[in-house]
Amino acid sequence: MRQNLHYGIYCWVILGILTFISCANPVMPTGGPEDTFPPKVVEIESTPNMQTNFTGRSFELTFDEFIKLNDAFNQVVVSPPLEYPPEVSLKKGETVIFEFAKKEGLMFDEIEITHDECIAELFDKKNIRLKKSYIQLFLSSLSTGYFDWRSGLPVFAILQTFPKHDYKNSSSDLEAHNPPCAFCSDLEVTKENFNLFNKIRFKNGGLLFHNLKCYAFYLKEHSKLDVVEPSKEDINIFLTIMDLIVNAGENEKAKKEVESKIGRITSFRSNKEQRKVLLETLGYCSILETVTHKGSWTKFTNLGNAPRANINSDWEYPVDFWVGKE
Repeated sequence: MRQNLHYGIYCWVILGILTFISCANPVMPTGGPEDTFPPKVVEIESTPNMQTNFTGRSFELTFDEFIKLNDAFNQVVVSPPLEYPPEVSLKKGETVIFEFAKKEGLMFDEIEITHDECIAELFDKKNIRLKKSYIQLFLSSLSTGYFDWRSGLPVFAILQTFPKHDYKNSSSDLEAHNPPCAFCSDLEVTKENFNLFNKIRFKNGGLLFHNLKCYAFYLKEHSKLDVVEPSKEDINIFLTIMDLIVNAGENEKAKKEVESKIGRITSFRSNKEQRKVLLETLGYCSILETVTHKGSWTKFTNLGNAPRANINSDWEYPVDFWVGKE
């Protein structure tokens, strides 16, 4: 099941902070009465309280004055104790941030990884699931808003025609430092921090980068999810999206118009970037393609060096070339 962080109402956290945090200036002020009142939480600038099934990866408490946080372990008390204690930090002197992601396996340390190691992970059978599971999770994400559920499908689609290969130097200069691969444009060795990839999985539900590290990471993380059967509402949302695509007029603005109309679908919560990424996923799946610019499901294209409809376009291939009805 999706990881639920049952942190409940965080009033206990506030009480713990107020117990141990002193006012911003504990010494006698040079003028006026001594400040003897503790800081108060500014509710409008803090994460909403009274949540009994909180599933966020972090929350913030903003106070009405500057505070000192020198020893979070002893100054912050969480009751009842959590299996994974939060990482506590101070922002701008007034906001305390509680982050649970790293302890829950949602944040990662920087590692050095090679091109060929990524290829091995991409084609490792234990990281690849049945096609049905990618489609089910993609559909189930539409009404639930769990964007990480839909992140595996674009990589699975790309892998349908992606060649299993060893690193091949693309440079004629044999002494060139870490040149890209001739097949996929990825570097031979890189240091990678996967936190950005994971943030995009949960925020956008698709691909913003085309490199082997991102593909392998998405596939591995997606393999950890339990399959969820899509609901009737999920199916209806998808059919509505497909209807908008089928009935789109033929013009240069077709994809933007479809993206905008998708935003008006009842019960489908999304922003512009999330809708754009969703349409690009349909492009990788060879649903949004053209006669000459095919999706990755049916034809391999090096997406790290794919052609563009125009230099100013911010759409990914092949959706970049889609202009509605052919």
